[in-house]
Amino acid sequence: MLIPSVFDFEPDRLRSYSASRIDRLLQERPVEYLAHLSVARQLDTWIAQTLADPDPDDERFDAGFVAALRAVRDCLRQGDFTPGGLHGSRPRDGAGPGPDPDPGAAAGGTPGT
Repeated sequence: MLIPSVFDFEPDRLRSYSASRIDRLLQERPVEYLAHLSVARQLDTWIAQTLADPDPDDERFDAGFVAALRAVRDCLRQGDFTPGGLHGSRPRDGAGPGPDPDPGAAAGGTPGT
């Protein structure tokens, strides 16, 4: 069986990877989880580019930036940003996270404008 490149990572190196959780995500939310894996793959590219061409004037920034990208990448691969995940919102009444609040009302304006 051909395995898509988005699965080309080592789950054993992830802090809180759960094969049973990933199996459930692939059954219940395959498009969402595969999109997260695609973003994680892009983060790998960004990490490699940053490491290949570091800023000699700010090595500490690059090190912190790479560490942050790796942390987000790992969370994406673990399913942490999906509903019920470590950082994901829980669906309301099974209908998803709901609409975004009205930005006009939040800024003190008239709702809906």
